[in-house]
Amino acid sequence: MNKISIALCHCALVVSLFALVGCFGGPDVPVGKVTGVVTEGGKPLSGATVTFFPEGGRPSVGMTNDSGHYELLFTESVKGAMVGTHKVNISYGGPPPPGEASRERKVKRGLPPTSVDWPDPIEVTDSSNTIDFDL
Repeated sequence: MNKISIALCHCALVVSLFALVGCFGGPDVPVGKVTGVVTEGGKPLSGATVTFFPEGGRPSVGMTNDSGHYELLFTESVKGAMVGTHKVNISYGGPPPPGEASRERKVKRGLPPTSVDWPDPIEVTDSSNTIDFDL
């Protein structure tokens, strides 16, 4: 192997490493942490799925616990939602989603499926956002 071939191999290795870091190092878009509480008639709503849909890009999803608290996930390892304006959907009730059968059934899963589109757009900033919903 001559010096030029070795140099090209090193360049290809460095480019490949940067590509891997770009794939697994995190989002390349600004993301803000989003948490909150979902209530229905003032009572915590457990087992609800909260989805934030940005104007363009990947949605973020969270599920409420027994206290109605949720935290959005942008990806499996990145918490939050894209910075900007979002439409929000909150759904609950109905049968458990595929893969949840082995988990404990949530109380609200026995209710008829319900889907609520939040009427107002929600703004997510690049800091910590606490956004509560009362259905």
